[in-house]
Parts: sequence; C-alpha cells; structure tokens
Amino acid sequence: MEYFQKKYLKNNVLRKILILVFFLLLSIALTYPLWHVHRMTAFSDWSFHASRVQEIFLNLKRHNIFTFIASSTFNSTGVASFLFYPTIFLYPWAFLRFVFSPISSYYVWYTCFNFLTLIIAYLCMKDTSKSDRRAIIFALLYTLSARRIYLGVTGYVLGEFIASTFLPLAFFGIYKIFYTKNHDWIMLSIGMSLIVYSHILSVFITVQFLTIFVLIQLFRKKITFKIFKNLLKAIFLTFGLSLGIIFPFLTDYIGHNIEGPRSGVLILESASDFVQQSLANSSSGMSIGIVLLIILLTGWILFNKFNFVDKIMYISAIFACIFSTSIFPWMLISNSVFGVIQLPWRYLSYACLFLAIIGSKIMTAEYWLTSYFTKCLALLVMIVCFISYFGAVQNQVKENSVVQKSYLKKNTVGLKQIPISVQLNNSNYNYQFGYSVKNGETDYYPNKAFKYAKSIQKHIVIIDGNRRKKITPSPMSNGIMYAVRLKHDSKIDIPVLKYSNTIVFDNGKAVSSRTSYRDTPIINGKRGVNSIVVKYIPSRFFYVLIAIPILLWILIFTKVVLSIKVMHRN
Repeated sequence: MEYFQKKYLKNNVLRKILILVFFLLLSIALTYPLWHVHRMTAFSDWSFHASRVQEIFLNLKRHNIFTFIASSTFNSTGVASFLFYPTIFLYPWAFLRFVFSPISSYYVWYTCFNFLTLIIAYLCMKDTSKSDRRAIIFALLYTLSARRIYLGVTGYVLGEFIASTFLPLAFFGIYKIFYTKNHDWIMLSIGMSLIVYSHILSVFITVQFLTIFVLIQLFRKKITFKIFKNLLKAIFLTFGLSLGIIFPFLTDYIGHNIEGPRSGVLILESASDFVQQSLANSSSGMSIGIVLLIILLTGWILFNKFNFVDKIMYISAIFACIFSTSIFPWMLISNSVFGVIQLPWRYLSYACLFLAIIGSKIMTAEYWLTSYFTKCLALLVMIVCFISYFGAVQNQVKENSVVQKSYLKKNTVGLKQIPISVQLNNSNYNYQFGYSVKNGETDYYPNKAFKYAKSIQKHIVIIDGNRRKKITPSPMSNGIMYAVRLKHDSKIDIPVLKYSNTIVFDNGKAVSSRTSYRDTPIINGKRGVNSIVVKYIPSRFFYVLIAIPILLWILIFTKVVLSIKVMHRN
C-alpha cells in the first residue's frame, strides 16, 4: 500500500509540474508575436499606467520604494493618483525596467500575469471540480478570452486587467463558503483583497455580484449561523488586508474635495455591437470572443442538466452581458452611485468568468458525451482557444510589425496631449512622458484646481497674486523643487497640488503654507533665492497600517503551507 501511495504522489507531482510547464510555455507563446519586433501600438489608457510605472521606476532608482505623488510624470503637478489608484502590482513592471528594455519589461510583465491567471483559474476549478481536464479548459477559456486580450494589449485598461487575474479567487471563495462542508472563508478574503490592490471599480462590481449571490442564498434559507459568521470573518479580514489602500482615502480623499474620475455613463453600446464584435472575435471593449459567445447562445440547451450553481452562473453571465449594453436602462441611473461604472462593458469581464465556468462544465460533462469524446473535445478546445487568441490579436501584431504613421515624436511645443494611438519602441519610449496623458491627467485633482489645471501644468509660479513666472521644476522622490529668486519679500504661489499631508520646505526648513485659489500652496518668500520643495509626507500611522497587512499575509501564507503539509500526510 505504501508503494502505491508513493507512486500516486510521484505521478501527481509530475502531472502538476507538466501543467505548470504547459501554462508557462503557453504564456510565452501568447506574447511572442507581439513582443519580438520590440514595438507596440499604445492606445487609450496606456499613457496613464505607463506614466505611473515610470514614476515608480524613477523613485526606485532614487532608492525610495514608496510613491505618493507625481513629480516626474503627469507634467510634474504633484497629483496624488498613486494614493487613490492602487499601484502594488505595477511594482513588478517597474522592477523589470532594471533588467529589460522598456518594451520588453511590459511584455514580460504581461506574460507573468497571463501565467498567474492560468494558474489561479486552474487551481480554483481543480479545488472545486477535482477534475484536471475541466480546470485546464476553464483556465484557457477565461485567460484567453477576447475581453482579457483587450484589457492587456489593445486598450491597456491595466487596472481591470490585473483585477481579472484575481476574480476567480473571489467567486470560488464565495462558493467555498456556501457549498462546502467547512465553509472555508479565507479564499474569499484573499481574492477580494487582491482585487482591492488592483482596481477599486472592480471591487464595486464584484461586490454587486457577491451581494446578489448572498441574497439568493438568503431567499433559499441556506445561510446558517456558521456561514453568516464566516462571511463576517471574510469581510473583516479583507478590511485588515486592505488597510494600506483604505487609509489614504480616509486621510486625504473623503471630505477633502478631491475629484475622482468623472462619474456617469460615458460610452453605451448596443446589443448588436456586442454580438457583432464577439462574432468577429475582435479584441475590443465590447467583445467576449466567438468561443464564449457560442457558449452563451447555446448554454440554454443543457440548462436543465446543470446543477443549481451552474444555473446561477449561466443566468449571471446573461445578465452581465445585458448590463454591458444599452438594453439595460443606464441613463436612468447614470447620476446615481452606479454612475461610477462609467463604461458598462466592464461587466463583460464577469460574463467571461461565468461563461468559462459553464463552458468547462459542458465540455467535460460525460452525461452527454463518452469519456473518449470529452478527452477529444478538451484537446479541440485547447486548439480553438489558441487559434482564437491569435485571431483576436492579429491586428495588433500587424500594427506592431512595421513603423506606423503614428510613430511618436518628441514633444517640442510645450503642453500637449498625447495622441490616442501612438507607436512606441525602445528609442522613443520616454518621449511619451513629455505629453499630457490621454485619460486620467486630472484625476484626483483637488476640486478648485480643475479650473486652473493649465497654469499648474505649465509650471506658472504666481508672485504676490499678480506676477506670473514660468519656472522649470526639479523633481525628486514624492517632491518637487522650485528655485524662485525674489527682489523683496513676497508671497509665492507654487504650481504643485496641495493635499492634507503636503508639506512645504523653503531653503531646507519646513514652513507654514496656505491654500491658494488654485488649490496649491502659498508661502511667504524671503528676498533672494528661495529653494522651495513641496513634498507629500504621510503620517507615521500610515506605515503602521502597512505593517498590519504584511503580518496578516505572513499568517495566511503559514496557514496555507501547513494545510498543504497536512493534505500530503493524509
């Protein structure tokens, strides 16, 4: 018996290693056609995220690990988008800049996240279904979906792209609470916390679906005291793990008249656009790809054979697709709290997740196919997913392959917004930071600063309220220096955004400052040269709150390792 146990364990370990190798080689193969020419066509949100990574990279070069405000990017305005838009998963990309060229560093980062998504999706489904075949099919259907391609290498909606990696953890986590004997709640906390670290709007949408699932269980009277207690545990642990993200909102955002991204429905597409783009298998905002569309349109045939959870997943996928289009009356609630969604097609990431779950069930269900045919179908699905992916990225590959008219030139005319689509290579990569970003340049500005954004971005120093002088700033880690020469004592309005933890130094000494009509600091300058440094310095309590999640992650990691050891013993 001991011999057979050892042989089983050995074969099991070997199978897992082979699966990991397959996922790794697949992730590299997916990226290579885009990567090998060392060019990229940057579109939409790229410049926003690339600027954030550039700021983190420059701060790391200055031996400063934390980034709070923009001093070298975003026109050196000191905007605090780093405080309110999570950056944790941008750090690997910034670290890769020390090893690879700018273009390669992004594609290595993209490859790593595809690999991680494949692994997480596989492990979640394997833990639930106990089937390697179904877990692999689910991982492929989800990771290679047209929606994720759009997020990662077409629209560069990188906050959502990162969050999509961890969505399976949250939804399989709620499954474990409701439908397993132990009602294990740790996975839900881990998944939700990692989504918090990725993209706040994804947290909002995820909570919507999780709330619906909880209400369904309440309606069915399936929530016991133990389940309720574990849900509360998951909520409190998520809060504890997210303290470093939540704290800046409490200290600098809420009640401080900070303007976040514009609320309201910005773009609304029709259902016909959704079907047409999905049929075309395009990597666009309104596409889930042809494979998942077929699953959506044909899933009803086997609906009666689904178990309760599968039925909920399929219905949720249908509603997620409806929410993404003009079928849902978005304009009636555009000015409500749901207006923060901005782009209803964000729901398609969730549709892809739910449809991948259903698709993996259909393609491995032996109640309608024999074991032999399900194995053949599994192989066919792998091939189709692979072909579908390259079909979706073929336009991007074509645009990268030759120098385009949109090849980015150096900005020589002052303040100018970067074009919506530009071609970058390793030679002109840094030129993009001489432009204003396309989307998000003024996100998280203090309220009054919007009206005077141009004068702040042009570095106009205002002396005694009427004399305007353009001065080139000197960036430093989380701070910006202006050298202002005065003939006599004067009031100096510095073109750097002021937040609650902004501190001003004049000639090396901290000085008091008032807030100007531009939401920038005003100080009393002395005759002569004033070396004025405006810095963001968080309270010491911030660092204490950073330590709490780190300690909690260590405890979770220890618990997981001990659980794995117990499983192997048994």
